[in-house]
Amino acid sequence: MNKFFLSFILILNFIECTKHKARPLPQKLDTSYCDTPSYANQIQPLLNANCVSCHGSGNPNGDFTNYAGTIQKIQGSNPFKNRVLENPNNPMPPSGQLPADKRKIIECWLKAGAPNN
Repeated sequence: MNKFFLSFILILNFIECTKHKARPLPQKLDTSYCDTPSYANQIQPLLNANCVSCHGSGNPNGDFTNYAGTIQKIQGSNPFKNRVLENPNNPMPPSGQLPADKRKIIECWLKAGAPNN
């Protein structure tokens, strides 16, 4: 009887543990084959769609409405790269980390020196 009870408890414990799925670890973006994204055609529209609602004109925490404000934010001491590209637990935008394809565009742009092209 004790073996049956112990086996039953172990099976229930196993079933309960398999119900909870762990959050997947963020995948490191492969930027080894980057084309240089265009700021005007790719980066600014991405920022407009995902950042400007909070980081608009004159925002002291970063103004992503133009190239100068964007460069100031990403080159400053603020954690732009960490929050936008690498940290799914404290992401920007707060609604959730950008999809991998969008993060790759930003990463490639940064890797190219963040040109105003």
